[in-house]
Amino acid sequence: MADRPSLWNSLLSAEVRFVTGRKYRHRVIEAGGGEPLILVHGVGSSAEVFARNVMPLAQRFHVYAIDALYHGYGSALPATSCLRGKLRSEGSHRLMIADPSGGTG
Repeated sequence: MADRPSLWNSLLSAEVRFVTGRKYRHRVIEAGGGEPLILVHGVGSSAEVFARNVMPLAQRFHVYAIDALYHGYGSALPATSCLRGKLRSEGSHRLMIADPSGGTG
């Protein structure tokens, strides 16, 4: 089996931190500039699912890969509610959300 580099090597230029809302905190992997792009993983996963995508997408967008409700290091509310104030404080009035889940909605 060939050695594969750690997925964390793909995130060396990204910032991994926590965003705190009114009651809850969420882990965010963040990189880039431009229009905001929020990456939301599917059920049973975490923000790491986007590790190899964050930096390529960061060449065009301000990427936020988040841990969703009850996943990864996420708390009990969707992280998009916590990011809203941060995005507004940075002057962003538009955002895009990507959810690769095969679910409905």
